[in-house]
Amino acid sequence: MTQGPIHGSLDIMVKSKKKTEEHRCHDCGVKEGGIHKLGCDMERCPFCGGQLISCDCPYKVLGLDFDISKPFCGLPQAIYEKGLTKEMNQKLLEGLDKKGRVPYILYPSICGRCGKVNPEFFMVPAWVWWKYIQKGSRKLILCEGCWSTIVNLIDMLSGIEDDTMVPCPVCSSTDSRCYYCRGNMVEERFVSEITQEHSGWKH
Repeated sequence: MTQGPIHGSLDIMVKSKKKTEEHRCHDCGVKEGGIHKLGCDMERCPFCGGQLISCDCPYKVLGLDFDISKPFCGLPQAIYEKGLTKEMNQKLLEGLDKKGRVPYILYPSICGRCGKVNPEFFMVPAWVWWKYIQKGSRKLILCEGCWSTIVNLIDMLSGIEDDTMVPCPVCSSTDSRCYYCRGNMVEERFVSEITQEHSGWKH
């Protein structure tokens, strides 16, 4: 007895699939499968895969030299203070369309330890995350409850005192928006790791 190719049943599978629950983007309201409104905080960048409104790719599309080490991040002062002009937004939109904008699909966030779906997000300095979360697990999402549990378990059993605290090598511990320190001092043993990762960033 022979069996036909599996792909032969594709049409039947498509026709018989159940209607899925409708989801909309919480920010711009687009239906799942549609394209976000420009400026939506949920849109992904088609160039780097990151959040479109926070990555540097739009500046590259517009031919602007974005560099956080320069005054006004290397941008014209008016753009830095007031944002892109109408003409720039149109040029950006054309560049994104040419590359292929990323449709909205809801992928739920799941805690990598307990499995909780869509836990509330929280923020900690990068070096603190590195301190408690092993390298192979640092890209996981954790709910705040599991994060607190991990921190408490390690602190109770390690018996290791904190290292000498020093200024952040990126922002000198003055900028609460800094990804690495959130404006706080960092443990000295993480300085080389912070410096190495930051030097690898492409602006």
